[in-house]
Amino acid sequence: MKKHSSLNKKNLTIILVIVGVVIIAAVAFWLITSRHDPTSQYHPKYSTPSASSGGSSVSTPQVENDSKNSDQTASDTTSQQVPVAPSGSVAIVDLSQADGYINAKATVSGFTTTQCVYTFTAQDARPVIRQINGDCTGVSIPQGEFELIGTYTLTVTAYNGTTEKVTASKDISVQ
Repeated sequence: MKKHSSLNKKNLTIILVIVGVVIIAAVAFWLITSRHDPTSQYHPKYSTPSASSGGSSVSTPQVENDSKNSDQTASDTTSQQVPVAPSGSVAIVDLSQADGYINAKATVSGFTTTQCVYTFTAQDARPVIRQINGDCTGVSIPQGEFELIGTYTLTVTAYNGTTEKVTASKDISVQ
């Protein structure tokens, strides 16, 4: 009787080992073949405002006309019409590509900023623009918004209402 009992234990052990190997092989196969999105764990370096709409000019707060009549009207001023400030500066302190994002950060000194505009331009590509009200902070833009692989020029423009602006530029190779 002991032979029969030990034979059942051996058969049970062999069956359990085979079932364990099959389970391990199935889990390994699933892990290898499953489509895992490696970018799902990426997070932007900076909190980023949504994409700005419209063309290449930046609408700034309205300015009153210098007309002498009593019914003065207000008009929009484009970024090209705002004069460069005689003092103050903007510096691009971070410009990098990591984890599927283009990251940029500028600092402004000697200048009161009411609006900051990050503009990425490249030949034969549409510009990528982020506009931030208030002080310049960092932006993280998904690299999928950049049409081409190649060199883009980042221009950061800080505005003080519609009265003055300061600008800095730097190149980045988008890959």
